[in-house]
Amino acid sequence: MGGAWLAMPFTLLHGRQWGVAFLAYVAASNGNKEAVLSPAVAVTLGLIGTFASLLGNEAAIRMGRRRLAHTAIFASVILGGTIGFLGTASYPVAVGLMLI
Repeated sequence: MGGAWLAMPFTLLHGRQWGVAFLAYVAASNGNKEAVLSPAVAVTLGLIGTFASLLGNEAAIRMGRRRLAHTAIFASVILGGTIGFLGTASYPVAVGLMLI
């Protein structure tokens, strides 16, 4: 179990890297030259991810880790599908979905 918790920071880092690449793809595919592809977007996503991780720990204490994990996995599947289908519609939609 300890090894899994040591890998947790890498999942947060991976999410930020994926987010920046996805936003660059959406901006390029829509021909949006005015998209804000700045480090501020990545930093914002990273900070939200860090706070979500801390809140997730608190929720796990109250709900139980197994129940919270099942809920988070289900929500992640729904949100991932939504980003996949609707996220490429426009840059603001993609940013909004990634901030959820």
